[in-house]
Amino acid sequence: MVDVEGEYCLDDCILTSPTIYQGILDPVVLHVKTAYRLRVQNGVRYYEQWRMKYPGQQSHFLVKAPGS
Repeated sequence: MVDVEGEYCLDDCILTSPTIYQGILDPVVLHVKTAYRLRVQNGVRYYEQWRMKYPGQQSHFLVKAPGS
């Protein structure tokens, strides 16, 4: 699901052409390298996704949200 509360914006997804089958059945979230940050919790390193806007959310005046 896209463009609903708690999900990704359609602007941040890869879509197929409505007239040509391209092998993608559903929207796929774009990989934005700068949308991840390294976190360490209890000695375990992992990447947390951040800086992705939510449906209805506007870009902050200091930082442009990915997909804007």
